Amino acid sequence: MSPPALGGCCCGSRRLGPDARWYPYLQDDDGEWWPAAPADSDPVTALTAVWSQNGE
Repeated sequence: MSPPALGGCCCGSRRLGPDARWYPYLQDDDGEWWPAAPADSDPVTALTAVWSQNGE
């Protein structure tokens, strides 16, 4: 299975990693979470990177 596109996701999340950077994830229709974009030290930048990668 491949990661969901932004249009097919039902929700998104950010997770703080052990390196103090935020990792954005998207949840697919089956409830599985997938890494969605590169990590960033800023949580807002991490989430907006998902939108940028998906053309939103």
